[in-house]
Amino acid sequence: MFVNSAPTQVERTVRDLKAVRSDLPIVAISPVSGRQAKDVDHVVSSYEPQLLLQLLADFEAATSEEDSFDNRIA
Repeated sequence: MFVNSAPTQVERTVRDLKAVRSDLPIVAISPVSGRQAKDVDHVVSSYEPQLLLQLLADFEAATSEEDSFDNRIA
């Protein structure tokens, strides 16, 4: 989600997404340093794409570990 919109629009979008998938991590990308958004799990600067890539890699690794654990107990 790109956070350069009006805060109420961002909050509405996040609320709608969480209503459908409460477990879905929400990552906001903002050109404004230090910008926060209500109920967003992570905010990444659009000027630091390597941080976004690292965050996505961390999500993928965590998901792979969960899938591996689920397969072991099934």
